[in-house]
Amino acid sequence: FILIQGRAGIGKTTLVNYLSFAWAQGDLLQQFEWVFTLRMRDLPNSQEHRNLPLWKWIFNEYFYEAMSESIFENLWREKIEPKLHTKVLF
Repeated sequence: FILIQGRAGIGKTTLVNYLSFAWAQGDLLQQFEWVFTLRMRDLPNSQEHRNLPLWKWIFNEYFYEAMSESIFENLWREKIEPKLHTKVLF
């Protein structure tokens, strides 16, 4: 995990967007197979979502229009979760 914090307007979002784009282009962070950008302000904070699994949060933020929840869950379990501690960057 990389946590970037700072006052408003300092460029946190710009930096994260740059790092994600550079990874996607093959220019930076190539030791990671998966890169996800998650904003803490988007963290589900209601009581009913407090125990929401990480994969479901990522699905709801980025993949809900691209594929079904069950397909993403299978992708997560088979391809992403086994590499969570070594090849995934949040």
